[in-house]
Amino acid sequence: MNHYELKSMKKEHLEDAARLFADNYRTERGRMPILPPRYENHNTVLPLLGKLIQKAPGVVALKNGNLSGYLIGQLLPAWRGRRSTFVPFWAHAVTGKKRRMILQYMYAHLSSNWTANGCFTHLISVLANDKEMLDTLFWFGFGMAVIDSIRDFSDLQSPLADIEVRRASLDDLEIILLLSQEFRRYMAGPPIFMPLVEKSSKKYNEKWLSNPANALWLGLYKKEAVAYMEIGSLNEDYVITDEKTVWIQGAYTKEHLRGKGFGAALLKCALDWAQAQGYEKCAVDFEGENILASAFWLRHFRPTCFSLVRQVDERIGWAHKDRADEHFW
Repeated sequence: MNHYELKSMKKEHLEDAARLFADNYRTERGRMPILPPRYENHNTVLPLLGKLIQKAPGVVALKNGNLSGYLIGQLLPAWRGRRSTFVPFWAHAVTGKKRRMILQYMYAHLSSNWTANGCFTHLISVLANDKEMLDTLFWFGFGMAVIDSIRDFSDLQSPLADIEVRRASLDDLEIILLLSQEFRRYMAGPPIFMPLVEKSSKKYNEKWLSNPANALWLGLYKKEAVAYMEIGSLNEDYVITDEKTVWIQGAYTKEHLRGKGFGAALLKCALDWAQAQGYEKCAVDFEGENILASAFWLRHFRPTCFSLVRQVDERIGWAHKDRADEHFW
């Protein structure tokens, strides 16, 4: 591979890999200063890589013994019902003038392991401004799955005067379950087609509402709850976040009242609450197929990360390149 050598990722590669990601993230944050600074410190990513390498294969690209790139993915047993491999935004990085080529060959090398393990759905999260890496993956047949976005608390618009918003309590649990189920039905419709496998969980919603670190806001029309927005902390390794970033975790408005300003009113109340709690930024993620979500969130937030997906033809599990001639009949 033009003087590059591919090897299995080992413990001795972790330090250089973490530093490489931190360097790339620093470049990304130079383009987008609102990003949390914590990932500029390689020690933030180092334990994440160390944990992942213990349970999943990875690959490194070396030139003259120096690390030029790495790629490692984790198993998701049932992403959208399918056994999948997911590469978080910190689980890959490439440097140098041959970044595109290095990523191509690392993916080609590692994806054979993924498919051999029954993972035919491949997901990779990429920093939003890394156009070269995004373009490389598009050429490999990847498409948009999920968009992570962020904003600060400047330029908050005041809600329309005739829209009433209040914070929900446990007394509103039945109303919330009804709205949540409506939201799930919306997500199951075209063009999103997210299967409606189960009803909204009363136990989960009760626990979520009972946590003072979370807040759910209801939008009212003629005293009836017709919209909601959930906001709270999210301590997950797979998203760009820190202790000063709060996450919107769900939002929905009844169909006949969309476009009336309920989303903006709920967002204003949610962000005012978050700012009062000491947060400095707010993040949200949404599916690319969700037309209404894309239009709304991109008016108020800037993308930080794109999660891309490729679905490999599952017949490759048996119709692979090493299939013996005697197996054709």
